[in-house]
This record gives sequence, structure tokens and C-alpha cells, in this order.
Amino acid sequence: MKKRFALLLLIGFGMLVLSGCSNSDSTPVPASTTLATSADASVTLTGSTAALPAGVTAADITLTPVTVGLPVAPAEANFLAAVECGPTGTAFLLPVTLTFKLTPARTPGATLTIYFLSGGAWIAAGTGATVSADGLTASASITHFSTYGLFEPNDIALPGDKFFTFLDGVILGGVPSEIMYDDVTGALILPHASAIQVAQAYNEITQAAYGDYQDSNGTTPPVFPATAGTVYIMRSTMPWGSAATYYKLQIISRTLRDGPTYGVVTFRYEKILPLDIVDATGEWVFPGGEHLSVLDSTIAIDYTPVDHGMYAIDGDYTSRTTLSGNFTTWDPTTLTGAVTVTLSLTPGGNLNVTLVGDAPLGTVTLNDGVKQ
Repeated sequence: MKKRFALLLLIGFGMLVLSGCSNSDSTPVPASTTLATSADASVTLTGSTAALPAGVTAADITLTPVTVGLPVAPAEANFLAAVECGPTGTAFLLPVTLTFKLTPARTPGATLTIYFLSGGAWIAAGTGATVSADGLTASASITHFSTYGLFEPNDIALPGDKFFTFLDGVILGGVPSEIMYDDVTGALILPHASAIQVAQAYNEITQAAYGDYQDSNGTTPPVFPATAGTVYIMRSTMPWGSAATYYKLQIISRTLRDGPTYGVVTFRYEKILPLDIVDATGEWVFPGGEHLSVLDSTIAIDYTPVDHGMYAIDGDYTSRTTLSGNFTTWDPTTLTGAVTVTLSLTPGGNLNVTLVGDAPLGTVTLNDGVKQ
């Protein structure tokens, strides 16, 4: 009897739970609308009008961005924005959403931190602000009004991040030290490194494309704009010829010089691994008589077809088997163009190559090259 009684109780409890779920699912969700927007449109409050407490209407709500008179940021966070919300002390009947515009954009899906002011100090609100799919806004759920601050955790801006100017050089501890910022033109100059822009998100990169090396005595040191949001792969080498180090680098923000005030650039970086480039260095001859030289350090290729002069190809390895760059040929006149070269080794150690370039190179497929 005891077993039977227990079984009946279990069945009855299960029916009760299922019945409760059915009632919950039928509860309508209040419609959300824009309740208020700051005068500069940098902050927006959205939610249901049913969330408003008695005596407060949407017309009563104020959102006032604050930039001065604030306490210092918490040690573990970087300040981005703050807004004073009124009427002071308003407590909502349902959660509402506070949305900040972001300049520059942040990584989509990233979580920023919300603090509120209490007793002249920033207090963690216990909620995060999620960055939108386009990276241009961050939204957090709140239940009461206060002065809220939006912060970026320090683990998003890595510990080595530094501000520096072209005239002052990199602040001690900045890395790599050969990066210089021209605060007149907004360009980053790398006298001892190379950099290529990549399409991947910063956090997706674990290995580095193999960039060409240009030392400080070169006539054209690598230069690229400090454009917020762009991600670069860097190959950095000190001028006395030490081993190369690879980094991923993302520009967070930059300002230009304004009178006596120097412009600044902020970036984040992280050391990453080089690509395991296909080992095709050497001289190769193909069955049709074509010749291919993959030069030492695997950053350039010389291709000599049977019925034409030589093509000199320089570029960067964007994957372990693919080099993207430009060709130059001198027969009958000097011509240049873009080219992508894909290399692979057969199990027997022969080389297969595909070149896809502008005219006059076009598309060339070479199979079963034998190393000389």
C-alpha cells in the first residue's frame, strides 16, 4: 500500500506542475515602446508603459548624459558613459531597458558593465549591458532609476594597452615599442614590423598570417590608418634582428592633435602563434617545363612560365597554404597586378600550385612539381 500511495502522489504532483505551466504560458507579454530618449539621442529607455509606477508617466522621464563631476572609475573597469535618470527614486513595476550608443563600436555580443552612483562612489549594479549585433549600442535591464555608468571591463582592454603620441613615443611598457602614432594624420607607423588587415573578429584569431619584414632602414616602413574597429595581424621584429613575434591588434579609438593637445590612440593586442606555413621553400620544376622558386622565409615566389618571362610575387600568407599579394613582370614591359597563390604538397612530396591573378597572368594550375 505504501508504494501505491507514493505512486499516486507522484502522478498527482506531475499533473499539478503541468497545469501550472499551461497557465503561465498563456500570460500575455506587455508590449515594449520607447519611454524616453536623451536630448543628444545617446541614451534611450524602452519598456512597457505597464512598468511605470503610479504617478509617473513617460513624459515625466528624463535622461541626462553626465561627463563631469563623476567619481573615478573602478579599478577593474574603463569608463565609457554615464546618464542621470529621473524622476529620482523611481522604481519600476517591470524591468525596463537602458540603451547606450557606442563610439567606436564594440565587439558584437560582448558584455559591458553597469554601475550606479551611491554615496559618491560607483557601485556594481549586478547587471551587464549586451553589445548589439552591429556593435553600435549596449543595452541593460534595470528596475529603478539612478545615475548609471557604462564601463568596459579591463579584460576587454588588455593590460598592455597604452596611449601614445608620435612626438612622445610609446609610453614605457607599451608594446610593441616600434609602433608610433602620427597624431596629425591619424596613421600608425611600424618601422620594425609589418601589418595586414584581416576580416576576422579580434577574438577569432589564434594564429598569424605571415607578413613581410621591413626594417627601419627601408624606404617605405609599413603605415596604416588608426581606424577604430579594424583588426590587424602584425609580425614584429626588433631592428637588431631578433626572432619575430606575432600579434593581433585592434584599434579601439583615436583622436587627432587639437592645438597644443596631443592626439591619442588606444588599442588592444595579444601575442598569437604564427601559421604553420606549408614547407614549400626551394626550386621546383613541373612536367610542362615551368619553374617555380619559393624563396627562403616563404614571403615571395618567382614563377617562370615556358612561353614568357618571370613573375615575381610578393605577399602575405593569409592561411597556411595561401599567399595573397601582387606580381610584377618585365616582359615585354613592366606590368603589375594582384595574385593569389595556393600551394600544397602531395603525399609523395611533389608540389601542386594554383595561381589566380590579373592579366596577363590569369589562372595557372601546376601539378606534380619536383624539387631540385
